[in-house]
Formats: sequence, structure tokens, C-alpha cells
Amino acid sequence: MEGVKGIIAVSSYNKNDIENRTFSKNIPVLLSINSINKRIFHIKSKEECREKLGMPKDDFIVGFVGYFIERKGPERVLEACYDLENVKLAFAGKGENKPKGKNVIFCKALSHDEIAVFLNAIDIFVLPTKNEGCCNAVIEAMACGKAIISSDLPFNYDILNNKNSILINPTDINAIRQAIVELKNNKEKRENIIQQVKKDVEKLTIEYRVNKIIEFIKKQNQV
Repeated sequence: MEGVKGIIAVSSYNKNDIENRTFSKNIPVLLSINSINKRIFHIKSKEECREKLGMPKDDFIVGFVGYFIERKGPERVLEACYDLENVKLAFAGKGENKPKGKNVIFCKALSHDEIAVFLNAIDIFVLPTKNEGCCNAVIEAMACGKAIISSDLPFNYDILNNKNSILINPTDINAIRQAIVELKNNKEKRENIIQQVKKDVEKLTIEYRVNKIIEFIKKQNQV
């Protein structure tokens, strides 16, 4: 670590972890959570986005974005929705464990720009991940105005709370299921979460993050 003047952490959880390690002693650590490019990720017409991706226009669609690996939890989403009536599943990602099931209507890898279309096509975003730095997919879903269900774990606490999401134990299939059912059936709660998401995502722009990092670099170079 000789010569290192600063470290950038993407979550408070990571920042605390770094500061408690011997190698980072006396090295300044900047908290700079991940952000979104609003030119790509913003609210678009759900109907038009569904048409582009060939998704049914009237179904309630639960969406997942990420690698198809155990840590991210696509199989847990699949299991939670196994026999739910009038609920369809859409997965954007890649990996060997490709989710399959009677209610899976979409499952493929997408380009970064296509992810924005995908997120606007779904009704809610679900990511029961066990560990992250700061998850871009969650922030991008917020930018597209989606109600979020994700993990009640420290890596999410900089961006998610009980007002802009439903936080669950990522390994509790029943909790995931109950959260999905609640957002499907309780339109008022879903809309309240969406309104809070729209407010909270305003501060997560890439421009703000870039300026913050540049100022941090300048300051450390002056030391």
C-alpha cells in the first residue's frame, strides 16, 4: 500500500471494513456509493418497453437482474413465486444456472442499454442477494421508478430503507414470497414506495459522484 493516498468505498459497510483493517491505517477513505447515468436509466413507457421485449402487456411481472448464481438469488425468486397466481417472472442476466419454470416469461442476457428497457417493463424488482459492494442493479431499478424488494443487510443501507423498499432476509423464501404478494395486492403501498424511490434516487447521479471523487483526489494530492 506504499504510496496510496486514498481509498474509495462504495458503501458504509465497505468503508467501515476497510478502516478496521491494518493495511489502511492512516489512509483516508471516501464513501462514494454507486450511481446512475440518467440519460440511460429513467422512467419510460411500460407498455412500449414490454412491446420491445415481447412481454405480455397485462401480466404482473417480477423482475430480477444479475448473474444466475446462488449468491444473487435467482432460484430463491423462482421458488418464492412458484405457485403464485397471475405472477410472471422475468430474468435479465447470464450464468450456468438459468432460471426455468412455468411462470418464467423472459430469461436472457441484455446489453446495458437494454437493461433500462427491461427495468421499465417489469412491475417490481426483486434481488435477494447475500452479499454486495453497492449493487448497481438496485440503483438502476430505482432510477426506472420501481418498487424494490431486496436484502435487509448492511451493504444495502446506504440506498434502501423501509420507506423506499421492502427489506427481507435473502434466504427466507417465505419472506420473499410475502413481500411480492404484498406489493402485488397493495397498490397504495407500491405507489408510496415508488414515490419515495423517485425522491431518493435524485441524489445518486453519476455527475455528483464524479465531482465528489475528483475533489477527494485533489485534496489528497495536496497533502
